[in-house]
Amino acid sequence: MSHLPALWISKKYSIPWFITWNDIEPATNAPIPYGKGLHAKVGGLDKSFFRQIILKSTHNIFPSEESCHYMSEIYPELKNRSTVIPHVASHLHDIEINPSVPFTIAHAGSFDGRRNPDTFFEAIRMVNKLISKTIHVKLIGNHISDFRVIGIPEDIRDQFQLIPWQTYSKTIEFLQHAHVLLLIEAPMEEGIYLPGKFVDYVQCRRPVLAISPERGVIQKALSTFGGGLRVDYRSPGKIADAIVRLHDSWKEGNLATEFCTQKLYEQYCEEKVMKLYGDLMDRFCNKRDRS
Repeated sequence: MSHLPALWISKKYSIPWFITWNDIEPATNAPIPYGKGLHAKVGGLDKSFFRQIILKSTHNIFPSEESCHYMSEIYPELKNRSTVIPHVASHLHDIEINPSVPFTIAHAGSFDGRRNPDTFFEAIRMVNKLISKTIHVKLIGNHISDFRVIGIPEDIRDQFQLIPWQTYSKTIEFLQHAHVLLLIEAPMEEGIYLPGKFVDYVQCRRPVLAISPERGVIQKALSTFGGGLRVDYRSPGKIADAIVRLHDSWKEGNLATEFCTQKLYEQYCEEKVMKLYGDLMDRFCNKRDRS
């Protein structure tokens, strides 16, 4: 229903209306486990409402090609009314990590049942058998108050630090003081979403360890531009191998070069994203009205 005020303002003042679709609508048709899948039956009223919104909008924006294609399967009208513009990565001053700090992996955000850390925990236990307990993990901003609730195995609890909810800027500061940033996606057949968290990680200029689907946005980004490793969420062994590889690269002093984030950052940097928005504004808006 949040679209209705925008629709009213657009019509009343005769101004362009751009909709950004971060989620799939109707929610029932979102990929499993977020919804029931592309072909799930949805009430005609819901689908009709969103179709009318799409048709009355000036243009539609999606953060990824995959989410745009997915929703276009539901609403073919989107195919000539959409542009892909990713989330933006701000420019941050680089922070040097104290050399005495142990190898640290950080994760921001909560685990909601769909994004499940259990295979990561199992991987840490496997890593400990290879390189002892040299990995430190920070979990920032979970809705939990103790280790028992989150389910961290007792034998690795001392390697984890639980940090309560922080402001956005404070969270970014925590992330910048980690060596590797952890992304855990839900077990989807294809990862169609560009998580805002991933772009936050990219702007911190730290390698990303992504536990995510075999096909999708994150897999394509990391395999094309570098800046981290993607591993299958179903395989603790592969996750452990990736952690060891990142740890060894850090130990040898090669982490920043072997997993350089520059090309990845350039895909989401302010200059690129603002140019995409500028092109869109030039296409649909009267320049004189914007001056």
